[in-house]
Amino acid sequence: MQWTVGRVKITNVVEIGATGGTRFILPQATPEEAQKMPWLVPHYANAEGRLRLNVQSWIVETPSHKIIVDTCIGNGKANRSGMDWISHS
Repeated sequence: MQWTVGRVKITNVVEIGATGGTRFILPQATPEEAQKMPWLVPHYANAEGRLRLNVQSWIVETPSHKIIVDTCIGNGKANRSGMDWISHS
């Protein structure tokens, strides 16, 4: 995904995209509740109401700079046990 805001370009770089397994973050976000919010589909949930999660970074390009915004959950982590739920899509 990519956006332009004025003279700034913002690019989304997804490392891992996953659907489901969000109950440990949002315990009340059941598929039934997500389906009540049609704006979530297709970018933030699938048709069955399972939420999408991404491990991602952002590249921000100005006329004079390139900046990467990294959320620091990617490669090189000693303990990824909290991400065992991921089913790649």
